[in-house]
Amino acid sequence: MGLARWISARQKYGSKRGGNQHDDLTTAAAASNPDAVRFLEGVGCEMGERIANLVAFVDPELVIVSGEAIRFGAALTDAIRAGFERQFPLTKPELTMDWQSDYWTLDAAVLVVQGLFSQT
Repeated sequence: MGLARWISARQKYGSKRGGNQHDDLTTAAAASNPDAVRFLEGVGCEMGERIANLVAFVDPELVIVSGEAIRFGAALTDAIRAGFERQFPLTKPELTMDWQSDYWTLDAAVLVVQGLFSQT
Protein backbone atom coordinates (compact mmCIF):
# COMPACT_ATOMS: atom_id res chain seq x y z
CA MET A 1 0.00 0.00 0.00
CA GLY A 2 1.33 3.39 -0.89
CA LEU A 3 1.55 6.53 1.17
CA ALA A 4 -1.38 8.11 -0.69
CA ARG A 5 -3.67 5.30 0.43
CA TRP A 6 -2.50 5.63 4.03
CA ILE A 7 -3.15 9.38 3.98
CA SER A 8 -6.64 8.69 2.65
CA ALA A 9 -7.24 6.05 5.34
CA ARG A 10 -5.93 8.48 7.95
CA GLN A 11 -9.05 10.57 7.53
CA LYS A 12 -11.07 7.68 8.90
CA TYR A 13 -8.67 6.42 11.57
CA GLY A 14 -6.53 9.45 12.24
CA SER A 15 -6.58 12.07 14.90
CA LYS A 16 -9.48 14.49 15.01
CA ARG A 17 -7.28 17.04 16.75
CA GLY A 18 -5.05 17.57 13.75
CA GLY A 19 -2.15 15.80 15.47
CA ASN A 20 0.93 14.66 13.66
CA GLN A 21 0.85 11.73 11.27
CA HIS A 22 3.49 9.82 13.25
CA ASP A 23 1.21 9.60 16.30
CA ASP A 24 -1.80 8.73 14.15
CA LEU A 25 0.07 5.95 12.36
CA THR A 26 1.40 4.58 15.65
CA THR A 27 -2.11 4.58 17.15
CA ALA A 28 -3.64 2.98 14.05
CA ALA A 29 -0.97 0.27 13.93
CA ALA A 30 -1.39 -0.47 17.65
CA ALA A 31 -5.13 -0.86 17.00
CA SER A 32 -4.33 -3.29 14.15
CA ASN A 33 -5.78 -1.01 11.50
CA PRO A 34 -5.27 -3.03 8.31
CA ASP A 35 -4.23 -0.03 6.19
CA ALA A 36 -1.65 1.12 8.74
CA VAL A 37 -0.31 -2.39 9.29
CA ARG A 38 -0.05 -3.07 5.54
CA PHE A 39 1.74 0.24 5.01
CA LEU A 40 4.24 -0.42 7.82
CA GLU A 41 4.82 -3.99 6.66
CA GLY A 42 5.63 -2.79 3.14
CA VAL A 43 7.96 -0.07 4.37
CA GLY A 44 9.58 -2.39 6.91
CA CYS A 45 10.23 -5.13 4.39
CA GLU A 46 11.89 -2.68 2.04
CA MET A 47 13.95 -1.24 4.90
CA GLY A 48 15.10 -4.74 5.88
CA GLU A 49 16.16 -5.54 2.34
CA ARG A 50 18.10 -2.29 2.03
CA ILE A 51 19.80 -2.81 5.39
CA ALA A 52 20.74 -6.33 4.25
CA ASN A 53 22.28 -4.96 1.06
CA LEU A 54 24.41 -2.55 3.09
CA VAL A 55 25.35 -5.31 5.53
CA ALA A 56 26.47 -7.55 2.66
CA PHE A 57 28.87 -4.80 1.67
CA VAL A 58 30.39 -4.02 5.09
CA ASP A 59 30.03 -7.48 6.75
CA PRO A 60 29.42 -6.57 10.43
CA GLU A 61 28.77 -9.15 13.14
CA LEU A 62 25.95 -7.12 14.71
CA VAL A 63 23.37 -4.77 13.21
CA ILE A 64 21.40 -2.47 15.50
CA VAL A 65 18.34 -0.79 14.03
CA SER A 66 17.45 2.21 16.12
CA GLY A 67 15.61 5.49 15.88
CA GLU A 68 12.14 6.86 16.22
CA ALA A 69 10.65 4.62 13.53
CA ILE A 70 11.11 1.61 15.84
CA ARG A 71 8.28 3.05 17.96
CA PHE A 72 5.82 1.96 15.26
CA GLY A 73 6.07 -1.47 16.82
CA ALA A 74 5.90 -5.02 15.60
CA ALA A 75 4.21 -4.23 12.28
CA LEU A 76 7.38 -2.42 11.23
CA THR A 77 10.08 -4.27 13.17
CA ASP A 78 8.86 -7.75 12.24
CA ALA A 79 8.77 -6.70 8.58
CA ILE A 80 12.29 -5.24 8.82
CA ARG A 81 13.50 -8.55 10.24
CA ALA A 82 11.68 -10.55 7.52
CA GLY A 83 13.11 -8.40 4.72
CA PHE A 84 16.57 -8.62 6.25
CA GLU A 85 16.50 -12.39 6.75
CA ARG A 86 15.15 -13.04 3.26
CA GLN A 87 18.47 -11.70 1.91
CA PHE A 88 20.53 -14.06 4.12
CA PRO A 89 19.34 -17.66 3.61
CA LEU A 90 22.27 -19.25 5.47
CA THR A 91 24.44 -17.23 7.83
CA LYS A 92 23.65 -13.67 8.79
CA PRO A 93 24.76 -11.14 11.36
CA GLU A 94 22.69 -10.66 14.47
CA LEU A 95 19.94 -8.07 13.97
CA THR A 96 18.51 -6.27 16.96
CA MET A 97 15.96 -3.48 17.35
CA ASP A 98 16.60 -0.81 19.94
CA TRP A 99 14.61 2.24 20.88
CA GLN A 100 15.63 4.64 23.60
CA SER A 101 14.78 8.30 23.67
CA ASP A 102 18.47 9.06 24.15
CA TYR A 103 19.73 6.80 21.36
CA TRP A 104 21.63 9.67 19.78
CA THR A 105 24.01 9.71 22.75
CA LEU A 106 25.08 6.16 21.89
CA ASP A 107 25.84 7.25 18.33
CA ALA A 108 27.95 10.10 19.67
CA ALA A 109 29.81 7.73 21.99
CA VAL A 110 30.62 5.41 19.08
CA LEU A 111 32.10 8.33 17.15
CA VAL A 112 34.25 9.29 20.13
CA VAL A 113 35.52 5.73 20.59
CA GLN A 114 36.23 5.42 16.87
CA GLY A 115 38.22 8.64 17.07
CA LEU A 116 40.29 7.30 19.95
CA PHE A 117 41.29 4.21 17.98
CA SER A 118 41.67 5.90 14.61
CA GLN A 119 45.11 5.49 13.05
CA THR A 120 44.97 8.79 11.19
